[in-house]
Amino acid sequence: MLRIAIFLMLLACTSLLHAQDQTQTQPQPPTQTQPEGQSADLAPAWMMGNWQGQGSTPGGANFTSQLSINGQLDGQILMMKRETSSGYKELVFLGRPKDSDKSVATVYDNKNHIGLYACDVGDQQLTCSQVGAAGSSRITFKETEPTKLSYIVESGTQGQPLQKTMEITYQKE
Repeated sequence: MLRIAIFLMLLACTSLLHAQDQTQTQPQPPTQTQPEGQSADLAPAWMMGNWQGQGSTPGGANFTSQLSINGQLDGQILMMKRETSSGYKELVFLGRPKDSDKSVATVYDNKNHIGLYACDVGDQQLTCSQVGAAGSSRITFKETEPTKLSYIVESGTQGQPLQKTMEITYQKE
């Protein structure tokens, strides 16, 4: 009986030591570089948040639009979600490769288009130019006044000047 009690005590001590060793060697979660919802200098701070807008095309089509811009993955990327009253939906993921001063955006829409863009960040503007496509496209986010944002899409064929294909004026919610 005494042997069983000693054996159980040794087993309990061994389990306790093993558990203590495990908590000391487990990797710690990464420290957050930016609070969720903020960016790591990927875009001007004024862009962050939710926006409501009115847009038009050169053909005269008018529509409403919602835009949400938030930091994800501890602020290492921006996720932009845009939807219009015409049913168009778009997701943009903006990030910066390690050891680079250029940002890269990947644009997805509900019409099965995917685009890769190289982006330049300024104090009052974010401009993304499409790379590696037969045609060309440029997306510009520009602060027009405090709490207002202009979203402009320009498109064209290779070798031709870009033409404005859409403009939306957003008001911050």
